[in-house]
Amino acid sequence: MDASHPYAQNISNTVISMVSYLNERNIAEKKIKYIRFERKILDYGTENVFQFKSLKELIVFLNKFENKNILSTLGSNSLVELRSIEEKNNLFIRILPTAASIQNAEKLGYLPKNIIAMQGPFSKEMNVAILKNYKID
Repeated sequence: MDASHPYAQNISNTVISMVSYLNERNIAEKKIKYIRFERKILDYGTENVFQFKSLKELIVFLNKFENKNILSTLGSNSLVELRSIEEKNNLFIRILPTAASIQNAEKLGYLPKNIIAMQGPFSKEMNVAILKNYKID
């Protein structure tokens, strides 16, 4: 059962490859079925909502701002690219609370005060509390 985030294509591709690999080699007693649970992508309208086709496009947009508190919930795989945002702004990163993720963030120069190490799922109330606590613009 693949219930990954709608944009988590790498995870879905990995699961599909593994299922194919196991089925082709008859490793399991029975054929393994791949089932994908598709979550709806919510429509938030267009007011104060911006969509980007790539991380690079997002970074170009964010670098137009200065002295803003910005929260990234993109995870640790985007930390290298996001460093350029921090040159003009105060970037907070929410990453998984694993030693590897935290050490990688610190190695890249993120300060402990800008690292929010938490694992979801997050309620709306939790997200709002984070936005308020860190004074995210």
